Amino acid sequence: MDVGCVCIPHVGAWAIRECEGRDALGDLVVVEAGRVTAASVAAQSAGVETGMTIARVRTVCPEATVRPRDPALEAAAWQHVETRLNATTPYVETEEPGRAFVRPHRRDDLARAIEDLGARAALAPSRAVARLAAGKAIRGELLQIDAENVTSFLRRLSVDALGQTVVSPDLAEQLALFGYDTVHAVRSLSKRHLTAQFGEDGARLHAFLHDDDPPVSAYVPPPSIREAYTFEHDHKEPGRIEAVLAELVEEGAQRLDRRTTQRLTIRLEERGEPTQTAARTLREPKEDAGDLAGLASTLLHTLVHDGMRVSAVSVELGALATPTGRQGRLFHERPGVRRAVEAVEQRYPGAVRRVVTDAAAIFDEDRYDFVPVRAA
Repeated sequence: MDVGCVCIPHVGAWAIRECEGRDALGDLVVVEAGRVTAASVAAQSAGVETGMTIARVRTVCPEATVRPRDPALEAAAWQHVETRLNATTPYVETEEPGRAFVRPHRRDDLARAIEDLGARAALAPSRAVARLAAGKAIRGELLQIDAENVTSFLRRLSVDALGQTVVSPDLAEQLALFGYDTVHAVRSLSKRHLTAQFGEDGARLHAFLHDDDPPVSAYVPPPSIREAYTFEHDHKEPGRIEAVLAELVEEGAQRLDRRTTQRLTIRLEERGEPTQTAARTLREPKEDAGDLAGLASTLLHTLVHDGMRVSAVSVELGALATPTGRQGRLFHERPGVRRAVEAVEQRYPGAVRRVVTDAAAIFDEDRYDFVPVRAA
């Protein structure tokens, strides 16, 4: 059975746009350690590329909105993709936020899901071919590579495709310089050859192109908190439904137990009608019941319609996380030390220095700097 690969390139930018609105940010650029890791389509069209420095981005695209990378937000937003894919097949395996493998039961169902998500996807006999083909698929469409067409596909596929999905762009460039300008040419090389010429990177590349595929594992939903209420009689007044919704959110928030949530989902059930669902990925993790109740109310009003008769309502808090611990002070502050430092600084200006750190620095020598302490 064919394996499907579903990917959303530049997932960091996609996650922020999904959370804050697709059209609200324009030319969006996501950076980490001073380098571009993701960019919106508009920013890419303006010339922004992965690996650029922030200074270069400002030159190429002055109107760009620059945001730091948020892995937690990416994981929370990706849960929506997993849920949508899981509605078409029980076999969904996320490799990392931005890429998942599936084993579909019906191609048409998967194609509709890909169109809804706006993702790139491909079906192929192996994971490697599916992953490479997904990188060449059109956004929102499902590409099919049959077994008899794999060789011809790889013969036409430039080795640059490996640099976009598998190996570093530098290694892909080296392969091209040595005359291996297609993936098929690289695939014909032995493991000994690739390892001798490119070391561990060559061995990993051979394993990617030749190793047997493990089966796609069954999807295991991440932990979440769900509260539900069934009305004795059907309700059509939004005010009553909103009051119950607030109580459910309060109960769910109490169960967080020092955890936070970054994805909120509400569901309304009407007799004889499909369940209505509204969900939102939160820009920041939250634990306050009041904040969550306000967001739930906003989602509820997106589902309200004339003639509705709600029989049950439920709330789900997803993307749960335990806040990262922070070390407190090991010693009590000693005012005498501060006075001594100030006295030395006043007598010998610039002699006392303090350490300033820069977590976004590219080179280790730029991560720390010593600057003079100014007396208050």
